[in-house]
Amino acid sequence: MLNYLVPTRFENGALHVVPGTHTQGVMEHTDTFSHLGLDPDQWTFDKAVCVDGQPGDAIFFHVNTVHGSPPNTNDGPRPVFIHRYRRADDFVVISGSSVANRRRVAEAKDQNQLGLMVRGSRKQLRPH
Repeated sequence: MLNYLVPTRFENGALHVVPGTHTQGVMEHTDTFSHLGLDPDQWTFDKAVCVDGQPGDAIFFHVNTVHGSPPNTNDGPRPVFIHRYRRADDFVVISGSSVANRRRVAEAKDQNQLGLMVRGSRKQLRPH
């Protein structure tokens, strides 16, 4: 889940997603200037949906969804807050800042990230 902290549009690097791509599994990445990290001849922001938003807006998506942000062309920063609430089949490739690091999928699974779920409980109050 990603939360915007400032008004966010295309011009200041709004998140873009390509709906339905989460079903394709982990894709081969390439080192690019963009956070998108996919072959620029095959994946462009033209194929993605721009998710504009206001401070506090929450965007939920599976990590395998093709997603990224174009460059921020405004003067100010575009801070976001990222929470990782995950399905059992949704794990993070550790230190995925390069192609070499993104290939560490097997290591991520071995480190027991697969199957990690957020869980909580509330004690039932007894009547007096």
